Amino acid sequence: MKKIITIAIAVLTGLILSVSLPATNANAKTLKSTPVSMRGYYIGKGDVVKITKHHLYLGAPQAGINGGTIKNIQQSGKIYRFHTRIAAYHQNVTVKIKRLAHHHLHFYNHELRSSKVTKVSKRVYNNYFNHPLQGLPKGL
Repeated sequence: MKKIITIAIAVLTGLILSVSLPATNANAKTLKSTPVSMRGYYIGKGDVVKITKHHLYLGAPQAGINGGTIKNIQQSGKIYRFHTRIAAYHQNVTVKIKRLAHHHLHFYNHELRSSKVTKVSKRVYNNYFNHPLQGLPKGL
């Protein structure tokens, strides 16, 4: 009888500790702002992305851009999850971005569309966004 009570107490203690302690991922890191190397203007085939310190804008050249304020960023290796608040939709959205190289990103937006984008200058970005029929710059 004493052995059963000891086992029951050990099991209950284990359950209480597992419920009360928060689950953490040792590999994930939470950031407050976008890393400097990721900020800038990106163009892909039919997609434009603008990343600033506290904002993330996604869109298509002829459809316009929806932007959101970044609440926080979770980094796990080369994968970043941007938790944003899109003002146009009045909803919270998570955008997953994978760094392929220094100037190349692969992102998955909240509609589960994915696209590869390349970093460009502000002049090229504005030119392509305002005149998408001229085509992509060389190398994209």
